[in-house]
Amino acid sequence: MPAQLADDFWPRPLRHCALPLVSDTDEEITIAELTSEPIDGFAGNRMLYTALVPLVEVDSVLKAAGGMGHGVSSNATYPVFGEGGKYLPAFWIDSPDGSNRFESLIHTWHNNNKNVLLPDSSLLMCYGLTPRIMKDGSISWDDPSGPVYDVVRVAPLSNYTIEMKYTTARVTIHRDYLEDYLSLKGCAAVVTYYDERYSSDDPEVAALVGDRGASFRQAGRELWFMPMHLDNANQVSQVWGCALLLIPAGRPISNPPELELTWPDRALPIKGSGIQVSFEPFELAYVRDEVLAEYEKHDEFEISPECGFVRYGNWWSVSHCRRFGRNHIELELRKLYEGAPIDVIKHFNRFAVKSTVAEKDTEIYGTRHIGIRAKELVEAFLQVTATLSQLGDAIGLAFGQEDIGKFSATDITYRGWWTFGNLKSLGQVVPLALTFPEFLNRCKEVFKLLENLQQAALRPILVRLGLKKEGIAAFAGIKLLATICQLATVSTEGGFDLVSDCGHISSSWDSTRIIADFQPLFALSTLRNADAHNPSTSLPTKISRALEVFGIDEAQCRIGWGEALDRVYDRTALSLNNIDKLIGESWRRDH
Repeated sequence: MPAQLADDFWPRPLRHCALPLVSDTDEEITIAELTSEPIDGFAGNRMLYTALVPLVEVDSVLKAAGGMGHGVSSNATYPVFGEGGKYLPAFWIDSPDGSNRFESLIHTWHNNNKNVLLPDSSLLMCYGLTPRIMKDGSISWDDPSGPVYDVVRVAPLSNYTIEMKYTTARVTIHRDYLEDYLSLKGCAAVVTYYDERYSSDDPEVAALVGDRGASFRQAGRELWFMPMHLDNANQVSQVWGCALLLIPAGRPISNPPELELTWPDRALPIKGSGIQVSFEPFELAYVRDEVLAEYEKHDEFEISPECGFVRYGNWWSVSHCRRFGRNHIELELRKLYEGAPIDVIKHFNRFAVKSTVAEKDTEIYGTRHIGIRAKELVEAFLQVTATLSQLGDAIGLAFGQEDIGKFSATDITYRGWWTFGNLKSLGQVVPLALTFPEFLNRCKEVFKLLENLQQAALRPILVRLGLKKEGIAAFAGIKLLATICQLATVSTEGGFDLVSDCGHISSSWDSTRIIADFQPLFALSTLRNADAHNPSTSLPTKISRALEVFGIDEAQCRIGWGEALDRVYDRTALSLNNIDKLIGESWRRDH
């Protein structure tokens, strides 16, 4: 057993501790964690916390034998200010000799088997961050001024059990914000950590364990190696250590550097906010419409799929723009700089292309974009529900358009269809490289429009037209609509009036009759079920048949399913238009 270890020696189970905590390319930095996740195949536990260490003290802290304090301390009964007004942090990490306290970036405590990790509230308040609760119980803190999302991410609770050890709690932060905060504080971020790993007959660890185990106290760390008697391990390696996380080099948030952005069709770059720039009259820029995808993830943005504008409340907007072909947006460069903050301008700049690229793309893929397709789809659905409402009136049932399909054409015309929460997803960007799972998910969103058909209105219409309740009791939305169309087909083919001759028509009803324009709707239902349900052996065949209904060739979708989704929108809208015409022509409106 060696009397001392080399400063750079780490046995295999702890070798990960020698790696830098942050690389030059890391944009998200872990400032706290409690976890039993295995590392390099070795089971174990890890606890890590971050202290704010004044820059002049960093070197002495990292060189101190045994490192600094190995946990976060707190005492809620301490006054915020001590004698003489000296500040005493409520949560701190002790200096190596215990004579000083370093402010902790982490608030933590435990109760029985539950451990809590939270970011320091001063950090959150400094940037006005606001919380967003995620489905998994984690918390994302956003900067609404950007907006910048997930500035701080928190999995706040770790539960401990003997069988499963610690569930993972973790706090991460955007690098720019941490660097900015450290600069404001005049401190470096130094982590203190405890790490233990279990192994069996590892030769490097065995040489250190000896008969009774060993410990070593060195600059910035204290190591212990001991024998164990577990089913899956006979050694344990432990380290209490500290390491440099980040030294600040600027204030990228509170005092951001002036940016210089190059636009493809512009001879000179634009510096900063563009206030001093001489723009040409109506100087245009072109961006791929995928620029909108980031904003589509968040409900607080209003996006018009028809023209491509984005609005964030009263904070900013990108509104002097129009769709250009299927895949691009044309915008006035001066108005972009006048109406949006620099982070938004940077985002648009990442998607900028030359005008010739946008023009060539339009020659290939045409001018019909998702805004047009979604609008036509919604309008076709509204026309069907309006016609059904008129049919209800003709047979003495006072069903309004909203009673039949939940939406009013008047409201949608006034507000814009994309402002309705359960319609806005119809207008989201459709990349040409759309994956097949994404294609199925979007088919599900299209089918949701049809799910707005209300049984409570359609079933009474069919009963008033002469069908028995028990004959249609098992039918739902589009099946009820299909039944109305079966009756309408009997009416038009036989020269009858659906309303006045309903007794004769209902007696001739054939529930198996196929209405051609419903085949795409039933195929859409199959694609929706493919995304929503567990796969079966028959599912691939069903999917292939459904795609054939839309005229989609799977072999031509290898580079993406974007154009296939275009076909689904167009064919579904056409079916609804034909269904509306069929129903509308089946009775005389002058009754």
